[in-house]
Amino acid sequence: MNHRGIDDRKQPSYLAGVDEFLNVAFAGREDLCKLRCPCLKCNNQLYHDKITIKSHLIAWGIVRDYNPWVYHGESVD
Repeated sequence: MNHRGIDDRKQPSYLAGVDEFLNVAFAGREDLCKLRCPCLKCNNQLYHDKITIKSHLIAWGIVRDYNPWVYHGESVD
């Protein structure tokens, strides 16, 4: 997800980035499975389904230094 515009979570570019992130994170998984939530409130500590993660990312934003997405399909390399 591109972090430019992250402070205005109503911007279409942020919302598109959230959708892109969720598509990568949940690729090959059922939407009802639970993954770590990278929002500022959960900080990759709590597990939620896709719909809840999306609402959290819109409400609270994503942890700014969460890159690469090691809990959601990206490797450390």
